[in-house]
This record gives sequence, structure tokens and C-alpha cells, in this order.
Amino acid sequence: MALTTDEHALILQALLPPGAAWTREQTATLTKVLLAWADGFALIDQMWEDLADEADPRTAWEMLSEWEALCGLPGQCFGSAETISQRRAAVISHLTLLGDQSPAFLTELAATNGYDVEIIDGYGPFRAGDRTGQPLRGAAWAFVFTVLAPAQSVHWFTAGCAAGEPLAWWGNEPLECIINRFKPAHTVALFAHQEE
Repeated sequence: MALTTDEHALILQALLPPGAAWTREQTATLTKVLLAWADGFALIDQMWEDLADEADPRTAWEMLSEWEALCGLPGQCFGSAETISQRRAAVISHLTLLGDQSPAFLTELAATNGYDVEIIDGYGPFRAGDRTGQPLRGAAWAFVFTVLAPAQSVHWFTAGCAAGEPLAWWGNEPLECIINRFKPAHTVALFAHQEE
């Protein structure tokens, strides 16, 4: 906990040498000078305490832009977020992301960024012995998957949002970019947007 101006002034007075020249009266000029210095020390003490909050991206306010620069935000897929909570979530997502090649990873990645999707995997090439009526697909279809997403995702105001942020906002624009950026390089993603 940061010390107050009065506490810093008492510390400075305790450092004065003893004697009549070094008065400790509240109305003395020396005491007023010590209070001015103490005010600066209290400000530095508070800034030091605030720095601990800024060192954590979940609570950063003044240094949030530095956290975004560290993560390369706004980036190719992650445009400039509109709210403080969205900006913090994007930074935290970048810092904690562990890659994977499974459909579950892509589903979780989409959910982390506010999109409710389902990944359909299992396309394959047509083979001898397949039932009549099966699509005639080539070998490349073994590397195709479909992302089912709502036509329009709604993002709601939550308890972690800052004052002045909208109560709700809509949009799916970054979803395809996010999936294409983090999917395995040899695969192809098809996107199917469905109405509610």
C-alpha cells in the first residue's frame, strides 16, 4: 500500500538532525518544504503501486497500447478492438495461445474471440466400395473441413467491460481470417454461415 503525503513528511522530519534550527512545527517554512517533497514522494509511491497493475494485461489501462504492440495488435486478423475489455481479451489471447492442429483447438480459438462455431471434419476422396450417390471427390478433399458459424454473432456487455462501451455489438468479419491463420497449413477451410 502506498504511503500518504503526511506519512512521507513524518519520515523526512525524522531524517532531520536534532536542534532548534530544524523545527518540526506545522506552520514552519521547513515543514511546508518537506510537505512539498513528501507530496512528490507520495505520487511516485502511488505510481509504483499502479505499475504493478499495468504489468498485468488483465488490469492494464495506461500501458494497454504497449501490450498490444508487444502482441502485434491490431494485426492481420485482429483489427482494432473497440472496447477496453475486447482489447485486453485480444492481448491475453495472444499471450496464452498454445497452437494445435485439432478441430477442438479451432473451435476453442473461435470461442475465445467471441464466435460460436462447429467444425465438421471428415471429407474424403471417393473410393471403390463407397455407396452409390456419394460425392465424387478427389484426394485433396481429405484435407478439407467446414466451419459452421452463425450469420451474425452478437457480443454482449459483461461485468468486465468498461464504462462507455456499447451494450451489444454484432459482427463476424475476423472469424475467417482467424481460422485461416491458425489452421494447419495443408488444410482448406470452407465457411458455412447459417441463420438463427
